Amino acid sequence: MRIRAVLLPLAVALIIGVPPATAAGHTSRSEGISRARDVVVTFSLAFQPDGSAAGTFTAAGAVSDSGSAVAHPVVTPIDTTTGTLTGDLTLHGSHGDLTWSFSGITYPLGAPRAIGRGVSRVQDGTADYRGLHAQALFVTTADFLAATVSGVMDGTVRQ
Repeated sequence: MRIRAVLLPLAVALIIGVPPATAAGHTSRSEGISRARDVVVTFSLAFQPDGSAAGTFTAAGAVSDSGSAVAHPVVTPIDTTTGTLTGDLTLHGSHGDLTWSFSGITYPLGAPRAIGRGVSRVQDGTADYRGLHAQALFVTTADFLAATVSGVMDGTVRQ
């Protein structure tokens, strides 16, 4: 089955005229950043006693990497059920670090589980990610009974 997974993209690439290295998922610039503009980042974090959340991430698309992640979320109540959600999320990957800022809302406040939604933007990058510009929409679910938060950022990258 592995041979089929490798040969099929190469065969399609030859038929439509795409260089085989590109079809196989290799990039000419770097393994960490491809020419694709779309990026999806998923993360799974555990809340820490200091208010941060730490865990892992996986990124695919324009950024292809995985590693550890640390978030510093801040919730400020707007009313009894909704709050603003701001902070930063730093991804420590094998191709460098990416620090995203995020801003949005979270609801319902005080519930055992809550939703977060908003916008995130890359604020800083190191190594292969230096100078990278990206923005994304994010959605999170926080489970306060399990002390975890998971989410996805879906966006675009420009170099």
